[in-house]
Amino acid sequence: MSFQGKLVYLLVKNRHLFSFRLKPEIWDESTSVPAFRSSAESSSRKMANKLPSGLVVEPFILMGMRAEWLLPSGVGKAPVILYLVGGG
Repeated sequence: MSFQGKLVYLLVKNRHLFSFRLKPEIWDESTSVPAFRSSAESSSRKMANKLPSGLVVEPFILMGMRAEWLLPSGVGKAPVILYLVGGG
């Protein structure tokens, strides 16, 4: 793993410290999905209009879900492969 990858992993793993909480969130059957959704939407609003210059946002619908392509200006429309690795 690259240094940048390790740094991002460390920041995500310890994100609870940015909220001044010593213990990380625990997800179990008592986790409130509406509270999590509210928190995620609040974080999203804080990032609104803070995208790097030259980035084009193209909203679209994928299987009934809203999604967005974030594209640097000037890129082509060639097919891409999105590979996601699940954790467990």
